[in-house]
Amino acid sequence: MNPESSSYISRHCPSFSHQPNTEGKKMTLKQDYDPYEPLPMLDSEDVGKYFKVEDSYMAAKGYARNKHAKKYRERAVLLISKYSNYEDFDPVIPYLAMNYFDRYISKTPILGLSRNGIHNVDLTALACLVLAWKMRDLNFKTPKFLAERQDLAGVSTLELVNMEIRIMHSLDWRMRSVTAFCYLPYFEPKFHSTYGFSRRTLNEIIIQIQDVIGMVHYKPSVIAASALLSACYYLYPERYQSFFHRITLDDIFQQYRNHIELCVEGMISVCNNLQLIIESKVPEEETSRIRQVQAGWKQEGPSTHSTSMTRLLSTEERNERLQFDFRLRWSIENSNVNAEDFVIFRPLPKDRPVAEKKAEEEPKPQPEPSQVAPQVEVGPNNRTPHSKECCSLL
Repeated sequence: MNPESSSYISRHCPSFSHQPNTEGKKMTLKQDYDPYEPLPMLDSEDVGKYFKVEDSYMAAKGYARNKHAKKYRERAVLLISKYSNYEDFDPVIPYLAMNYFDRYISKTPILGLSRNGIHNVDLTALACLVLAWKMRDLNFKTPKFLAERQDLAGVSTLELVNMEIRIMHSLDWRMRSVTAFCYLPYFEPKFHSTYGFSRRTLNEIIIQIQDVIGMVHYKPSVIAASALLSACYYLYPERYQSFFHRITLDDIFQQYRNHIELCVEGMISVCNNLQLIIESKVPEEETSRIRQVQAGWKQEGPSTHSTSMTRLLSTEERNERLQFDFRLRWSIENSNVNAEDFVIFRPLPKDRPVAEKKAEEEPKPQPEPSQVAPQVEVGPNNRTPHSKECCSLL
């Protein structure tokens, strides 16, 4: 075990540590992840620094088109959505967890979706969520997280920590992910002739579209530019084309014009389906009014609200916590499966490896009905366990 792995287990699973952490080495994994400034060691004034490193924080090429990866990712979306739903919910945590999952799974072979394969995918997604939580919250404790969720009783702290270490090694310990949030300060000045956009609006668009696997195909900078253009489509429709050309004529994005166009199209579709509220930034002038549009609703133009109603929002705009004050609304395409009705973990028996070895030598017996129970419970909408929606993820 290398020093970094030993140190990580010492800190997050002390009762299972093989030896005390006496190396005197600092962990490369730092905490208190800031989505806007994830690499504080770089020049904070140089927003363009992130363009040089964004490829290192993306999934491998071809991942978005892999049909097996799509199945794995659907399970991860449900699991991360379910177990991140907690008091003082922070949507950056599931967003960061999905970034880890996409990067790891796209570069790591996973067993087929047998029972063992399903367990591996679920454990991977859960470990990604825990890693993201640790990055955002210095007070996060894995044993407490598991203890408060009865359906995770079969997952041990050691099992989870070992998976975390495997993921971190695979990602070269690059846990301070560079995402679309890093590029918002670069693009926002390009819309200076408008009232701009509420950071909360831009953040919600970026996070809510992450359940769509096709979005992992685009660079984080493309997603950031597309989020601003999508908001522009609703708030300043008469200016949309001119801003689109301004963005795509940028030297950095000339070759990605088609990507931006397709990404904006996908974002607008998600905004309409979720009927998101799209708001402008709060103006500094007392006489100005903020603009607001509800996506997916037919209306003649953006409505306005007086600044007397929004003075408090000006302070909120500067508060990161309030910039992410919205609930997660991820879903699975063409399915009614609900995360809360989805039975995620079915822990493997402790003697599983022995049983598998024996099965190779003897004829495989017919499974008992209790051994082939569906992975999805019957939800409140009375779906049967054998419905197409419930079985589509198995």
